[in-house]
Amino acid sequence: MRTLVIGLTATLVAVICWSFGLTADEPAKKFGPEWAKDVDGKFYSRKQVIEVSRPTDLQLPYTWYTLPSESHNVTIKELDEKGDITIDVVQGKEKSKYMRLEARMNDEGEVREFTVNFKRNYYLDLDGDGMIDCFYDMRDNKTKPMVIFEGQHIQVEDFICGFSVSKGEKVKMWGIGRKVQYVFEGSAWVAVPQ
Repeated sequence: MRTLVIGLTATLVAVICWSFGLTADEPAKKFGPEWAKDVDGKFYSRKQVIEVSRPTDLQLPYTWYTLPSESHNVTIKELDEKGDITIDVVQGKEKSKYMRLEARMNDEGEVREFTVNFKRNYYLDLDGDGMIDCFYDMRDNKTKPMVIFEGQHIQVEDFICGFSVSKGEKVKMWGIGRKVQYVFEGSAWVAVPQ
């Protein structure tokens, strides 16, 4: 599973960052000698060096892969044992992160949770089924945790743990005013009046 995730991720990143399709409507980009056309003549490609690094502190069992492109950098961080993977897309000299995708694995190597960040907003799939279950609306420099309950975005109280819980515990969030508690059961939120 780990090899498949890394392979698919590397393929996706490579296609996005380094392949430039040509159509009749677009003027051809000027490519240097490091670029080669594919056999059909539809794409240019080039070999790219990927920086791979590991921390010297063994408490951080990660491997980082840095994939530079013309205007962005893609960083992939992989947790050694479980295969958790994080992909960051950063732009410019300031290294401004504007997108992140995380996949956390369970003990069997299957995805148990996805997290996606766009700029400051943070979306979570708590059970790995591909549906967003909750998110943090961080516009206007305010943190507003929201659950998606029966097709609606419901603001809930923010607390120190947020939507994270220890293994085996249920995610529980208080509604504003503490008249309802939202509990994530299986693959949906359940409203529990208080």
